Amino acid sequence: MMAGDNSSCYMCDAVATSQIYVPSPCLLPPEYRDQNGMDYQTSLITAPACDRHNATPGDDSALLAALTATASVDASSQQPEDLLEKYARALYFHECGRKITGKPVIKTGFLDRLGEDATRKNAGIAEIIKYFSHHEQKGSHPDLFNYCFMQDNRSATFLMRFHSDQIAVVFFIKQ
Repeated sequence: MMAGDNSSCYMCDAVATSQIYVPSPCLLPPEYRDQNGMDYQTSLITAPACDRHNATPGDDSALLAALTATASVDASSQQPEDLLEKYARALYFHECGRKITGKPVIKTGFLDRLGEDATRKNAGIAEIIKYFSHHEQKGSHPDLFNYCFMQDNRSATFLMRFHSDQIAVVFFIKQ
């Protein structure tokens, strides 16, 4: 982890009581444990978290259901988006050693699989993927989770890839 205040939460000024993992270990398939002598559930990115801003089992379950399409995800549920926001904020803290402010814009292909808006959104995500194609992919287990990150003085953008083909883009306008 880069230098930063590890005694406070990655998202607020509360005292850190635990770590948030990016991605959550439960999002990694169990069949990947100890494959080829490598435990994929180790070496995950972490950031200090308070109890309020650490991922909850409900967050994890909703995102896992959305990623694998094994269960119906309530379209009105904020849980997958909330967890993606937490991941992006934790990754920013990991990359920069400080908190990012501002409300994120989150775009995914896996939360909008059906409906008339899905095709348009997925085309926009394809353009973002092309834009990031020359950026370094980070993450110790790139076939299960990787991300690209870029920022300037006004914004920060993360492209997160889960299980090689499920994409989420989180964009912040810095405040």
